Amino acid sequence: MSTSMAFLICTEAGPIENHSLLLVESIRKFGGTFKDVPIYSFEVRDTPKISENTLNTFKNLNVTHIRKFLNQKYSYFPFANQPCLGAWAEENIDADVLVLLDSDKVFFNEPQEFLLSSKEDIGVRPVYIKNVGSEGEGDPNDEYWQQIYEIIGVKNNMYVTSTIDKKKIRAYWNGGMVAVQRSLGFFSKWKNDLEKVMEKELQPRETGIFYVSQTVMAATICAMTENVKTFSPQYNYPISLHHKLSESEQIGNFDNLVSFHYTNSNKFRDKGLDKSLERLKTIDKSSARYQWLMEYFAKHTTNI
Repeated sequence: MSTSMAFLICTEAGPIENHSLLLVESIRKFGGTFKDVPIYSFEVRDTPKISENTLNTFKNLNVTHIRKFLNQKYSYFPFANQPCLGAWAEENIDADVLVLLDSDKVFFNEPQEFLLSSKEDIGVRPVYIKNVGSEGEGDPNDEYWQQIYEIIGVKNNMYVTSTIDKKKIRAYWNGGMVAVQRSLGFFSKWKNDLEKVMEKELQPRETGIFYVSQTVMAATICAMTENVKTFSPQYNYPISLHHKLSESEQIGNFDNLVSFHYTNSNKFRDKGLDKSLERLKTIDKSSARYQWLMEYFAKHTTNI
């Protein structure tokens, strides 16, 4: 029996529109057997409407765009968008696997690992660096994690290793690429858990509200399942932190990459993705994927 799938993205007026368009173009171009998977784009806050050009391009690329104010309670907090749209998708989109994607990604190959087996409830990548994560008892950040664990009902002690600084920390995954068995009801629980934590005004000490949704996501996963699939390093590759990876872990050719993530560094982002990529000396600029990306930038004058 084949597994049906749908991709979920959030698109709002401004730079995110350009991110979403590049993401969708890359999926349709390089997605292989996944290139025609249904893509749903959401505007979930009462913000200015996205442009007619974006809507027309979505239509041409067979993207369903939904403007529905699902994030009203915490509309000041954009990271609440993800569980809100995911919870709606669980109820309204008929697919076995829902894949939530941040818009700031480019796909270069078929994401076969999104096809979760019957023994895999969720697929994710660990966070890049420890940051607000906790190495356990005695860690300055651990009080926050223990508090959200108590609210959410986490009983197990799952750990992961952050991909760049190699810290063994309480399970903490990147929220920008999450594949979920829809039947699990994960997004609805994440949304409810986030509301509980927000009502308690719990936040990491150093960063405030910024990482609350992602940390709650990790705790929700721990409360629901141990059947977590860790995607390979070729997924959600941190291109703007490329220089911080060991030489053996650095990707040298985009043709061998499934996807990369690019706005996780202000310095990298502010230069523009095209200019930042040109400065990466260890990347093979003759590769077909690299050339396609540069041609995309040349054709589209909007900044990414």
